Amino acid sequence: MLLNLKVYRFANIISSYRFKKITYYTVKFEDEEVPLFLQFLNKHKGEQYAENLAIIRAWLQKLGEEIGADERYFRNEAARGGDARALPPPAKYINVDCSLRLYCMRVNARVVILFNGGDKTAQTAQDCENVRPHFLLANKLTQAIDQAIKDREIRFKDNDDLILDEGTTLAI
Repeated sequence: MLLNLKVYRFANIISSYRFKKITYYTVKFEDEEVPLFLQFLNKHKGEQYAENLAIIRAWLQKLGEEIGADERYFRNEAARGGDARALPPPAKYINVDCSLRLYCMRVNARVVILFNGGDKTAQTAQDCENVRPHFLLANKLTQAIDQAIKDREIRFKDNDDLILDEGTTLAI
């Protein structure tokens, strides 16, 4: 008789960047040295990604300093019960072509959790070998984070920032 055991990976949410209007967080899996957003930056620091990465960094700063996490600036990348979003914003808000996608979760107007991403080369994330794994993981992470918020394992301060307890761990 075979047992169908689910294998979980455990992760923590950690603070990444704090701006006037947004605090960005990221996720670090316990079995990995580098948090997801830093993995994204490290993977795309080559010359071929310089322009696209500059666009994403500029939008992170613009949203963080000037706009806040307004929903319309995040691409809807939700699938299978997840609530993933992506940057850069949809084409109608930017004047340049940017194929790089950074998957994230817009928690509220002041909190965004940054994941990983890649160079999108197909019409949809599901059809792109480069971004599909990041897209699927982002949706799993958003489901786990949503559940942790419902279970009050993740709570909010008065200014909508996250309260991160030492023992708060996501099981993915």
